[in-house]
Amino acid sequence: MAPLGWHIATKADWTTLNSYVTSKTSIYGPVVKALAASTSWSASSNQDVIGNDLTRNNSTGFSALPAGNRLQDGGFASTGFYCSWWCYYTNAYSWTLYNNYGSLLSGDNVIMCGMSIHCVND
Repeated sequence: MAPLGWHIATKADWTTLNSYVTSKTSIYGPVVKALAASTSWSASSNQDVIGNDLTRNNSTGFSALPAGNRLQDGGFASTGFYCSWWCYYTNAYSWTLYNNYGSLLSGDNVIMCGMSIHCVND
């Protein structure tokens, strides 16, 4: 549940964000770099990915941090390498940024895993 005056980002909210930043790549650069914080991400030698030259990240101010996720057994994994957010949808659906991949990914996920959430002001 989100705080009063906010809601958990929906699939439509994420799609709108992705489309908007994609349409402004001349201003913000690649979507993944535009959304990712400029700290805490593991390095990558791949070009135009989050982990390559962190100083070019976060042009939108979104500040996504690589929180990893909570596993089904209660442990934690992949801090520094990716961040996934649950989205409000009829199924277990999430959006993910990886340190060494050039796209914001979305898709079905395992409901028993713990992920971050992104709240949107109403």
